[in-house]
Amino acid sequence: MEPVHASQTRISRADARLRVAAAQRLVEASARGDRSAGQRFLRDAGAFGIDTAGLWAMTDPSSTHSVRHAYLGVPGAGMTLTIFVSPLQQECEVPDLAQLIDEATSIEGKDRLAQVLLEPGDTKMLNAFLAARFQRVADLAYLSRPRPGPQFSSPDSWGDGITVRKWRPGDDQTIAEALERTYEGTLDCPDLCGMRDPHDVVASHRATGIFDPNLWWLVDYRGSCEGVLLFNPCPAQSTVELVYIGLAPALRGRGLSRKLMELGLSAISGRLEREVSCAVDLRNRPALRLYESFGFKETSRRIALVRA
Repeated sequence: MEPVHASQTRISRADARLRVAAAQRLVEASARGDRSAGQRFLRDAGAFGIDTAGLWAMTDPSSTHSVRHAYLGVPGAGMTLTIFVSPLQQECEVPDLAQLIDEATSIEGKDRLAQVLLEPGDTKMLNAFLAARFQRVADLAYLSRPRPGPQFSSPDSWGDGITVRKWRPGDDQTIAEALERTYEGTLDCPDLCGMRDPHDVVASHRATGIFDPNLWWLVDYRGSCEGVLLFNPCPAQSTVELVYIGLAPALRGRGLSRKLMELGLSAISGRLEREVSCAVDLRNRPALRLYESFGFKETSRRIALVRA
């Protein structure tokens, strides 16, 4: 497909005559020549919780049924928008795709935090999103380890004035306030701080996998919640994800992160999921050392970009 300058193209939500063609472009990297892959994607998306209303297409006016690039913005919990786009073949296609991403996100991402995860080394796609006013916020390492056995036990004590308890109804407000304190001086995606309402962050954490109140803990210190530990089961992937662990400055440097990990892994040891997983900003060396000490190994990396 020869590139066409963005000004010679038409960008719009994919209407009835374009939806199948746009979906086909969207999934073509994995379709392997299967011409019905797009149609199946549209048919099955709902079963996987994927809203395809935000499907957009860029077409060439000389052939309005031919989709040059496709975009899908999927609304998520916590006022987020996760973006998927068709693959790029040539560097000269970057401006066209960037314009599609920019225009579609301006509408689909209104009042939402648009986000995308890219493969490291995909410089063409990275350049397209940067040109569409996205910000590179982190290079993430994805880690996993086998489900723990009985070697981990819950700590006997936490220290003077510190208590750790499980989530109770009504605690989401407390967690939202605690999250803001744990973000102070954080090394984990610090560029995200202040971009989202903490209540939206809690909603997003809750929607990862399946919320289990038995795997959410609050760290109370002298009458205030100063830390949280959140695990969520993801049965479809047979894993339990460490969604978030964080401590406010008042509790750092006491070895509490290690004790919290022991608590969480002890609680997970009797579950059926095969693995425990997490993602961490590669700049967060203390967290990487902590996870590695508990047997986590890197499985993949992604580049995280957002547009507020």
